[in-house]
Amino acid sequence: MFYATGVVLAVMLIVQASLMIGAMQAKSTADDAEAYISQMLDNSKEAIGAQDMGQQLLDAVTEEYPIIGSYLETADISVQDASQLPTAIHESVTAFLNSYIWHRIWWMLGVIVIACIISICFEKKGKTSNYYSDFEKYTES
Repeated sequence: MFYATGVVLAVMLIVQASLMIGAMQAKSTADDAEAYISQMLDNSKEAIGAQDMGQQLLDAVTEEYPIIGSYLETADISVQDASQLPTAIHESVTAFLNSYIWHRIWWMLGVIVIACIISICFEKKGKTSNYYSDFEKYTES
């Protein structure tokens, strides 16, 4: 039972660490996405409405940076001017990913605490008592 529990907790720890590494990778590409959107805005000479331009930019970012696209679907990005869109996307994605990374850290710490509690509960009391009784035998003689 002890070893099966250890395997399950180890798998949970590996999954959480993998999710956290993926979020860190997505966070590192958020800066690149901001520069990409700024460049697209500078190159766009057409007079398109802010809403239409915003949707086109989100589609382009999702196509260019698919790892960020999944986070953009959950983000609520509303700006007054299209020129504010790169900063708004960057801040929104970064804030979401920071929260996501902290959740993964707390889950990992929880798994470690549970593993410690389980190891304490399954501690074999016979070995420690035998050690002290053997020690007492040697010190008495």
